[in-house]
Amino acid sequence: MTQPNREQEAAEYRINLLRYPNERPDVDYKAAMAFQKREPFGIKLIKHIIAFANGGGGTIIIGFKEDGNGRHLPDDEMTPDIAGSYDPTVLTPAVNEAVRGSVGVRLQIHKEILDDVTYPIITVESFQELPYFCAVDRNDERGRPLLKQGALYIRSNEASSVELATPDDWLRLLEVAVTRRQDDLLIRFGALIRQFGLAPQEAHGASLDQLKQDFQNWVEQQKAEALRLAIEGDREILGSCLFAYGPVKPLPTRIDSDLLKVMQEARRPNTGWPIGLIPYGFRNPKDRLTPVDEGLRTVIGLNEEGHYDYWLLTRSGAFFLFRNLEEDETFWGDRFRPGATLSGPTVVWRIAEALDHCIALYRSLGVAGEAMVFFEVEYDGLTGRTLTDDKGRAIRAGPATRKTTRFLRTASLDQMVADADGIVLEAVREIVSVFQFFDVPPAYVARELQEYRNSNVSG
Repeated sequence: MTQPNREQEAAEYRINLLRYPNERPDVDYKAAMAFQKREPFGIKLIKHIIAFANGGGGTIIIGFKEDGNGRHLPDDEMTPDIAGSYDPTVLTPAVNEAVRGSVGVRLQIHKEILDDVTYPIITVESFQELPYFCAVDRNDERGRPLLKQGALYIRSNEASSVELATPDDWLRLLEVAVTRRQDDLLIRFGALIRQFGLAPQEAHGASLDQLKQDFQNWVEQQKAEALRLAIEGDREILGSCLFAYGPVKPLPTRIDSDLLKVMQEARRPNTGWPIGLIPYGFRNPKDRLTPVDEGLRTVIGLNEEGHYDYWLLTRSGAFFLFRNLEEDETFWGDRFRPGATLSGPTVVWRIAEALDHCIALYRSLGVAGEAMVFFEVEYDGLTGRTLTDDKGRAIRAGPATRKTTRFLRTASLDQMVADADGIVLEAVREIVSVFQFFDVPPAYVARELQEYRNSNVSG
């Protein structure tokens, strides 16, 4: 399978915003109206763009209207002329005329087609050094202010663009500053932080054991959702593996475009079906990346045989992957019998890939090396299976005596990097111990790890 490039994935993401409209703090839908910078709609659009830039970035889709039930539907008034009015050579200068300073707001305009209708999609980037203050006054036809000189606009948690005023608004701006590592901005706002009592607080009141239990509860919830979707799609899951990881202390929330970027950067090249695969134009239309309230979610393999993947990356940095066991797929012929075997080499490779993916993901998210991370592996549906090599030949171990086995480790990111092979060995030993106390030789795991490290099939 040819791997999609990032431009294709970004285009697929934009198309999904049209297919599955869902307004959030970082995604806004607007009616089919032409852009004119002096008209009320155009002035309000400029305000929204400034607010998005101050709120960490986001996306505005032109050509949808809200029905009486709060759903966003394609606007029948959308025309090619309206779409054509969204020209970056017109919109970008209009926005930058409305902000102070020499550094303008960075934005892109894409024209995407769905059902023969062209929709402008405006992608706004976050501020990099300082937020954007409004530089002009603009009123509507009744003299009511639409833009106020000196105002600092930001996106609220209620998915609206507001003038920054409340403690929650300041927290939102500070969260973006922390994410972008704008230490200078934090220093400048230090007095205001103290005034509002917003100084960062360390989590307290919850023990590590309680946080671990909360993480495991979340993992179980995601597993239940993955199984529910499989049942709805008439997929029979004989056996499964899951990999989940998350910072002990949740990260600042991220917008969809940031999540997509880190998933692209974290993908490992060692296997033909990598963890966190983003489908693009293959298999069937139900295989898709979907923005949801919790973050980005992908489901692959509904209503057909073969791989079944369900993964989720939350806005606060937790990742979950559920996958059916490859040994249960029918294309193997006589090598593996569905429901009867578990491939030892595949266990090593998948755990190694999961740990590599975990490290790459949190490096991309800017997690400090000393930050503590949960790392969980679970295999399910094992009772009675035989442990085999990659040719389907039985390894000297009895059949599995338990249905489920799991491994959970809490370690700093630096520890994961320094002891990656040791963690993989520990996890593999735990997983295969259900085969009547089988103790896998370290040399066997080391050999498979070396083959995994030398592999590059999906880079």
